[in-house]
Amino acid sequence: MEKTIKTTGNVSRETFTHPFSKRFWQLSAMEFESIKMLVFAAIIIALRVVIKSFKIPIAPPLLYLGFDFMVNSLGSMIYGPIMALAVGAVSDTLGAIIFPIGDYFFPFIIVEMMSGFIFGMFLYRQKLSVWRIILSRLAVVIICNFIINPIIMTWYNKVYYLGAYEFITIARVAKNAAMFPIECVILVFWLGALSSALYSLGYTHFKPKKMEIKAKHIIALVLALLISAAAIIGYVFWKNGADAKKAVKKAFAGNENVTVEAVREKGDDGSTYKCTIISEDGKELVLHYNPTTKVISERSSDILEAVAKETGVDEAELSVSNITFIFAAEGSEKPYGFVYTFSDEDIKKLNISFYQITFDGFDFYYDG
Repeated sequence: MEKTIKTTGNVSRETFTHPFSKRFWQLSAMEFESIKMLVFAAIIIALRVVIKSFKIPIAPPLLYLGFDFMVNSLGSMIYGPIMALAVGAVSDTLGAIIFPIGDYFFPFIIVEMMSGFIFGMFLYRQKLSVWRIILSRLAVVIICNFIINPIIMTWYNKVYYLGAYEFITIARVAKNAAMFPIECVILVFWLGALSSALYSLGYTHFKPKKMEIKAKHIIALVLALLISAAAIIGYVFWKNGADAKKAVKKAFAGNENVTVEAVREKGDDGSTYKCTIISEDGKELVLHYNPTTKVISERSSDILEAVAKETGVDEAELSVSNITFIFAAEGSEKPYGFVYTFSDEDIKKLNISFYQITFDGFDFYYDG
């Protein structure tokens, strides 16, 4: 259903209860004819390019709160979904040129365009409400984060010959679940606070009601924040545990199939994860991973010192990243052995004739 309110000057005050109207899309397209809207769109583009690099750490290095969604929703609410497509395309392109991060892959522009388009469908010339704002953010999360982005990431991995990309992962679901309540609370206050001023300036078309914070709103917001905090804590613990398993398995040099069990422990240097590698024949190798430093504690100076002493190489020339672990020989008192690998550059620089040294729990062996 459409509702027409008086026209002020050349600005139509037509409003809608939904975007499924021919007139809705006509008005959205006509925003390109307004110098006022084009100037406003240019401001939004500049803000999106600049603000995208600013983030507040929530649970570093895993979760950060960005501000692009605030600027994006504000612009889309004012100039509508069609201009939002253009704004998303221009801001993404300028951002890639001015603040490049990694390899530029053009299809990612679709995510930026669609996020603004979706916000516009929910917020442009429609009555602002808490539920409408929440649904707009939910739609962006589902369509952009869980559908479009994974499709493009799959494409990206194929183009660059990377491994298969998983569409739905626990990490992605947990991360979005953790941030969603916080982002919704911010959007409700952000758009609600600006709505009166925007209406007075002729940028929006529904006269907003005075925002009243009632007890039920406070309870809902507190619950949302508590749910978000619980989700963040749960995500951090799960992600750290998953990272520990991944790091330890990567550091293990065995060719057989193994399983890794990670248990969080509290130590003098903070939280660590005791990771037990279990081989098919029941052997166990225990390594400890620190999620803060991202270092396996067994990669200690003792190992580097032993390698330096055995090979005659200066310990300062050695790196913990060159160590991989192996199950020690049967009957060894040591719980594990290790392999230290020298790169081609190391071999030339150090003038050595071997590329690898192995300690199996008893003796050192050279390959070269």
